[in-house]
Amino acid sequence: MIKKITASLKKLLLSVLIIVAALQASWAKTVLISDIDDTIKSSNILNRWAMIGNAYNVKHPFSGMSDFYNILQREIPELSVYYVSSALTFLMMSYSHGKFLKQNNFPDGELRLRKSTADKDFKVNTISEIILSESPETIILIGDNGERDSNIYHTISEKFPEIKMYQFIRINYPFDKASRISDEQKGFISPAEIALELYQNKLLDKVDVVSQIISHSTEQIFDLPEWVNCLDHKTSLMIFAEDFSNVDLLQRKIEDRCSLNEDFNK
Repeated sequence: MIKKITASLKKLLLSVLIIVAALQASWAKTVLISDIDDTIKSSNILNRWAMIGNAYNVKHPFSGMSDFYNILQREIPELSVYYVSSALTFLMMSYSHGKFLKQNNFPDGELRLRKSTADKDFKVNTISEIILSESPETIILIGDNGERDSNIYHTISEKFPEIKMYQFIRINYPFDKASRISDEQKGFISPAEIALELYQNKLLDKVDVVSQIISHSTEQIFDLPEWVNCLDHKTSLMIFAEDFSNVDLLQRKIEDRCSLNEDFNK
């Protein structure tokens, strides 16, 4: 009789452990939070006239970013996507940014825009609200060094130290004219650089998928707008050379493109 009870308890305990493991798996959510202007859309926000001219332009995405975001949505289970921009809602940015995302085939996600110029902490507060609502295990933050994304993302990582965060900052401007990046952040000009970092951290685990992103990025690296000055961008991709045969070509392409700004910085 005692043996039967013990066996039943073991089965019950095993069932409970299986249920708990399943629940934990469902809770292990990943959230992608992306800026728009100068991150996925070419806006040139540090040039006042260019910024005004590009405000309602729904064209000119950065090459490869929509394809890359769609790959992330396909390859990372239960990925939630948010677009968080400091653009003002009352200037109809909800229309133009929403149209930009749809027209350029970015994955569906929630668009959050600033309602007032007085809301100086909009991004920190909004991202914090998303984190508290989603309770993710992992967050991917993608922004640029044109305004305050590097500082904002650093603040978020300090506010939520228990969450795994991967922070990527597009380098569009020299550091003496825009934000530097902090030690925990990775600069990029190509989505392949993000893909390789996520591969290294096992968020992307298919070699063929990452190879596809590298090949695509290598072909499009010179599609960067002329105004992009990435001379301060440093990348070292050769640590991935054993896994990816075309990574050395990507490294050279990035170095060649960013060295074009050498005379500009003198």
